[in-house]
Amino acid sequence: MEEGRVLAALLAAVAGGERDALRRLYVAQSARLFGIANAMLRDAFLAIHRQAGQFDPAQGRRRPGWRESSGKL
Repeated sequence: MEEGRVLAALLAAVAGGERDALRRLYVAQSARLFGIANAMLRDAFLAIHRQAGQFDPAQGRRRPGWRESSGKL
């Protein structure tokens, strides 16, 4: 649980206005957050691909329910 204590200390330092703490927090967490964001983006585009047939170009937008059923795109 050392990582949790380090993260808590970094967040406290950022809250206290320590600029270097924000850089260290970014270094420590950016790869994880980019991974999460990338997975979400991939899932969103897979949902778009699966549901693209529901798009109605004549209406210039999606059919009702298209976005809601595609993982909150």
